[in-house]
Amino acid sequence: MGFQIEDGLGSGRRAIVAEDFGKPANWLNCGPSDLFRQGLPEGMRERLIKESFGPALRIYWTSRIDLICMKVYAASDDMGRRQQVHIADLKQLNPSEEEFYRAIEWMRTLPKFEEQSIVSKRLLIELGHEDIAYYV
Repeated sequence: MGFQIEDGLGSGRRAIVAEDFGKPANWLNCGPSDLFRQGLPEGMRERLIKESFGPALRIYWTSRIDLICMKVYAASDDMGRRQQVHIADLKQLNPSEEEFYRAIEWMRTLPKFEEQSIVSKRLLIELGHEDIAYYV
């Protein structure tokens, strides 16, 4: 059984929290829960950004570099139903060369890297980073 925080919170509660605190309806994304088993980027816990909402709710937002790592990972999943969403997000984030290198270095530590490396190369080329694609 995987990490199921989304099921524990329930869609109705997520909507209430979103409305009460001015967050988008899709503010909670537990899609990358398999990464809890595979391995998150080193130092991610220390980079989390804490935001409190009243006395009982604390949200920890992912830092920019960790978000980029996870977006590159998700966009490199050619079977993912949201692949184009992740690619669009990466275009908007416009990662630096160093941020892409860090994402690829982290992905190399994951069990599925070999499977995803071909798609990762295509992704980097599509985003205008042929030099980094060569590195993959």
